[in-house]
Amino acid sequence: MTKILIGLLILSALVSPYQSFADAEVPTEVLVNLDALDTTTVIEVIDGDTLKIKYKSKQEIVWLIGIDAPESSANSKAYKDAYKSKKDIKTITGLGKQAVAFVKTLVNKGNIVKIEFDIQKRDKYKRLLGYVYLASGVMLNEEIIKAGYAAIMACLKSS
Repeated sequence: MTKILIGLLILSALVSPYQSFADAEVPTEVLVNLDALDTTTVIEVIDGDTLKIKYKSKQEIVWLIGIDAPESSANSKAYKDAYKSKKDIKTITGLGKQAVAFVKTLVNKGNIVKIEFDIQKRDKYKRLLGYVYLASGVMLNEEIIKAGYAAIMACLKSS
């Protein structure tokens, strides 16, 4: 897992937030045994970095570790991001809606995915924190970053 985070941090130094990673070189030395991961079903794409899943017979919210997509609705975080980035709220939420649309090209309701947890399984909001892998073996978190629909979170705060 550490190699994944190091790779994501290297990418963050190459490209600014919400910019395309299409030309960036992505580390490929990390191999994950998908058979060892938990299998879950997608219920809904909530945001560019958040899914609702069925995990161990319960509906759960999973936040994709290591990434931060713009908000798709004008909530307090969207206003905070607008202030920080000096962009208006319509721009921020527009980017968020684009991120949701992109994620929906990769995963939708009923799709079976694999989830990997890091050291901390939940955040202070009780969301699961996970790396999500599509049926093809591709990591969803990484694909969103590579396409430029999210920024890399350099560090995570514990709850």
